Amino acid sequence: MELELYKKDTCPFCQRVLRAIKASGRTDIVLKDIKRDEGAHEYLIEKGGQDQVPCLFIDGKPLYESLDIIRWLEEHPQEKKGLEKLADKLRSADKKKPQDRNGSW
Repeated sequence: MELELYKKDTCPFCQRVLRAIKASGRTDIVLKDIKRDEGAHEYLIEKGGQDQVPCLFIDGKPLYESLDIIRWLEEHPQEKKGLEKLADKLRSADKKKPQDRNGSW
């Protein structure tokens, strides 16, 4: 899934979304600053249809409004990569192992 957040540093609603991203530990979102990157600003208007930030493009489709973006991010957590998935499976399997009488595995 491709995620791009169009933002500007002086926007308090953008800051709200950025705080939520940081708190979640997500690393899968590309940040585009429309004040520093004229191409990003043009793309936002052309593809999103509005000169409004924050805007999260999800596989090329725009989502506006900070609370809607945060809700979407919470409902769609970052997908784990191969080693992270394996580690989770191993931890889950360890929790299911029965203990012997001495309390060891």
